[in-house]
Amino acid sequence: MKNLFQAVLYIHQSGIIHRDLKPENVLIKIDKNSKLIGLKIIDFGLSCYETELERDVEKLMRCGTQNFSAPEILNFNKHYNNKIDIYSLGIIMYFMLHKSLPF
Repeated sequence: MKNLFQAVLYIHQSGIIHRDLKPENVLIKIDKNSKLIGLKIIDFGLSCYETELERDVEKLMRCGTQNFSAPEILNFNKHYNNKIDIYSLGIIMYFMLHKSLPF
């Protein structure tokens, strides 16, 4: 999870919001001893720049996978920011620990 948090921090520092973080969009590479070599976040098809959300209300669309999306993204009237990705990371961590979704 530390590597995943660092990867999301990197994209957030670049001004990008992924908006569809889920286990299927995280690729990991391990060596023959099951040690993590690398991690990649994929599928930026729904991503946008945070500045786009501030300027363009149409960018505030309902998107992502419902089970991993923050409540703000599911509500059309609510403005959201990069914190929705942090919420998704919490759901991913819960899923990894419990092998089920929290809701």
